[in-house]
Amino acid sequence: GHGSGGNLVPRGGGGGWSVVTHWAEGFYIGGSSIEAINGVYKKTDAEASRAFPHLAFAAYENSESKWMLINCLADWKTVNGLRDEWIIVDELGRHVMAQAAGEYLPKSGPSWIMVDRKGLKHLSVGDRIATKESIDGFWRKGTTGIITKINGTYVTWIDDENRSWTASVPRQLMRLENSDDISIDIVKACTSALVQNSDDLNEKNFDLLPWQVVGIYSPAKVRTLIEQRQRWKENVAMARSWSFIPDAATPETFDLNATETRSAGALARRACRPHEAERLLANASSPDDLLELALARLDLGRYIEAIQTLLQAYALRRALPGLGRALLLAHCRARRQIGDQVTWTIFNVYDNVITTQDLPGFWRQGEEAIIVGLGSPCTPIALRLGNTPREYTIVDTTPDRILHAFPQNKTLPSSTSSSDHYALLGLCLDFEPEDLRRAFRNASRRTHSDKGGEDILFRRTVEAKDTLGSDQARREAYDSCADLDESRTQSFSLTDEIYQFYYPELVPLQPFGDPLENRFKYYQRKHQQRGSSSRGGSWPWRLSSSSSSTNNKKRRRE
Repeated sequence: GHGSGGNLVPRGGGGGWSVVTHWAEGFYIGGSSIEAINGVYKKTDAEASRAFPHLAFAAYENSESKWMLINCLADWKTVNGLRDEWIIVDELGRHVMAQAAGEYLPKSGPSWIMVDRKGLKHLSVGDRIATKESIDGFWRKGTTGIITKINGTYVTWIDDENRSWTASVPRQLMRLENSDDISIDIVKACTSALVQNSDDLNEKNFDLLPWQVVGIYSPAKVRTLIEQRQRWKENVAMARSWSFIPDAATPETFDLNATETRSAGALARRACRPHEAERLLANASSPDDLLELALARLDLGRYIEAIQTLLQAYALRRALPGLGRALLLAHCRARRQIGDQVTWTIFNVYDNVITTQDLPGFWRQGEEAIIVGLGSPCTPIALRLGNTPREYTIVDTTPDRILHAFPQNKTLPSSTSSSDHYALLGLCLDFEPEDLRRAFRNASRRTHSDKGGEDILFRRTVEAKDTLGSDQARREAYDSCADLDESRTQSFSLTDEIYQFYYPELVPLQPFGDPLENRFKYYQRKHQQRGSSSRGGSWPWRLSSSSSSTNNKKRRRE
C-alpha cells in the first residue's frame, strides 16, 4: 500500500497477480447486518472527511447512509499499535469499526474489529494541548499551548510563552481537557472486551462485519452501481407501498404453519372441508381470514380467485405469516393448470377478461373487456369496455372484479388432464397420510385400464401419489415448481422470481456475487482447524440458495 508497496490482487483474464499502487475510485461493501454499512462508497475529498480532516489520506462516502470509509493517520490508540488505520465512521463521525492500514485496499470479514471510541475527540483549532514527549531543539515534554491552525497532518500551536510551533504528527500532542491521553482501549461493540482468542469468538457478532469489500477503479462503474442500488431501493419501496402495513418479510411469512387465525372457517379449511370453509369465510375482511379463504379456494381448484384473495390480504399486511408461502403455492398451481396466462401480476396488457359482478353505472356481470393498462398487484387495472373504437369506455378496476376470458375453442383443462397432483387426487393442502391412501385408491379405480380408464392417466395418478407421499423433500420441490425450472432459460428459480416480485427486499443487489461467501469460507476453515465438519455460526436466513450458487458459478466461469 502507500506504506508497503501495494496490495497483491488476482488479475482477471489470463490469471496471475497484480499490485495495486494507488487509491481506488470507490468501494462496494456488503454482508454486514448493519444496513448503513452496506452499499457503494464514492471517493470524496480527504480534507472534508468527517470529524478529523487533518488525519485522512483517503476518504470514501456511502452514497445512501453517508457513512464513511477512511484511511487515516491515527492520533489515538490503534487496533494493532501502528500509526495507520482503515476505519468506518457513522454519519455523526463516530468510529464503528477499524483495521490495520498500510495498504490501498482494506480487507473484509474478521480483519475488521468493532470499536467503542465514544470519548474520542480529535484535535481542533482552539484546543488547549500539551506535548507528549520532548523534541530536541524544539519543546520539552509537557509544554502547553493552544492550537491555532491545522493544515493536513501539520498542527500549528502557540505555547504559553507566545512562541509558535508546528507538529508534523498530531499524535505528538494531547488534549488537556482529559487527565489522561485521549487514546482509549478498543472494545467489542456487543461484548465488554475485545476477544483475542479466535476459538472463543462470539460468532453471532460476526453478522455485523462487512464480509465483502470490493475496490472499484472506474468512476463510471461507481456511478453505475449507485444507480443500480437506487433502483433496487425504489423497487423495495414500491412493493412496500402496495400494502397498508408495509412490514418487511420474515421467515414466518413463508411458513403456512405460522398462520395465526383460529376462526371456525380456518379450522374447517385445515380439516379439509374447503366448501364449508369458503361459506364461513365468505365475508372475510381481516388479512388472516382472507388468507384462509384463499387457501380454501385453492383446495377447490379456483386458482385465479385464490390469487386475487391473497392479493387482498397482501394489500392489508404484506408480511402476514404464511402469506408468502401461499402466494408461491397458488402461482405454481395456477401455472400448472392454466400455463403462462397466469403472470405475477396475474393479468397482462391485451388479455381478454370478463367481469365477475355487476357494477351499476359501469358494467354488468359477465361483460367482456380488454386490459389496456396495469399497475401494481393491488392497484387499479385499466379496462377497455366495448367492441368498437366509437363505443369503448376506459374504466379502472381491481383484480378481484375480473377473470380471464378464454376463447370459445379453449376451455380450462379438466382435473384429470391437469399436472396439478392435488387436483388429480382430490386432495387439500393439509391432507393426512390416510387421506392420500384413500384418494389414491379412488383415483386408481377410476383411471386403471382394467376399469375402463386410460393407462396414461393411471401413470399420472401413480406419479401424483409418489410425489406427494414419498418424502417431504420431493413434495416441497413440487410445491415450489422445481420441476418447471428445468424448462426456464433464467438462471434463477421460479420460486425466487415470485418472491422477488412480492418481497424484493429479500433478494438484495449482489453485483459481485454472494456477499457472505467469504464468511462461509471463514467458518469452513475454522471448523477444519477444530476438526469439525459442521457449518457453525449464525447463518443468515435466505429464501433460496439455488439462485446464488448458480449466479456465482456463472460469474466464476466468466
